[in-house]
Amino acid sequence: MYLDPNLPRLFRDLTSKNYIMINQRKEPLRLVSEIAYLGCGQEYQWLKDTLIKKYSVVGDVSTLPSEGFAEAIRITFSGYQIDVQCGKQLQIEYGDYAALASWAKNAQQAYDLYQREQKSIEKRKIVLERRRAVHFADTFTLGDQYRLAGAFGIAFKQPFAEKSTQKFPIDRLFVAVLPVLPEKFEDGEISLEIAPDRVPIVIRGTFFDLAFEQVADALKAKFGTPMKATDRHVIHKVGNNRAILKRLNTQQIELAFIDTEAKTEQRQRLWEQESDGL
Repeated sequence: MYLDPNLPRLFRDLTSKNYIMINQRKEPLRLVSEIAYLGCGQEYQWLKDTLIKKYSVVGDVSTLPSEGFAEAIRITFSGYQIDVQCGKQLQIEYGDYAALASWAKNAQQAYDLYQREQKSIEKRKIVLERRRAVHFADTFTLGDQYRLAGAFGIAFKQPFAEKSTQKFPIDRLFVAVLPVLPEKFEDGEISLEIAPDRVPIVIRGTFFDLAFEQVADALKAKFGTPMKATDRHVIHKVGNNRAILKRLNTQQIELAFIDTEAKTEQRQRLWEQESDGL
């Protein structure tokens, strides 16, 4: 809005609202005056005739008025445009449409650049979030994208607590007391199934107050799209092994990692024990 416009002399004593649109260089692009003049009387006719004479207009300048206005004229010259409407009020608008077109082009280019920058930021954000998710997955899983080698510091294909003299149950789930659990997994319990040579078959953990979605995102970031995914159950096939996430209730989740080759050997071993002597 500008406060001291140079209005046509017949309208200077009337109340008015005046607006200006400028570009980045503070050059005027559009000027609009809304004057408290009702109808399309002699003063309007004087304004119309004066503009036609001043800009040497030939032909009819009448145009369709906007809603609420009774009459309207438009005068164009050298990239400029003057619109005048009368009725509910008198509205005079000056526009540098060549400059407006240039401004619009520059504004579109600036917007396109902004959009590209935003997309680049989003891509970097996605990459960063994925890296963070993979890092989180690395804190509780062993291996890489193509190989699930264990979890919670317990490796498949290697004897569990090899130097320990403790006798652990074979082929039965038991609670394994580990000296250290990864951050965010401290409030949980780890259970194992091991083979006669103490090689882990199943590594299972239950945890409280650990977000199901956070763990699911971490597994997906590291191992790719799961073979099954619901809001309560996620299964990843990683090589021949499995990583399984379950939502037990609103406060508890379960994570299980299975060496499928060792599991197959276990089934055969248990069947042979069951069928012994037959």
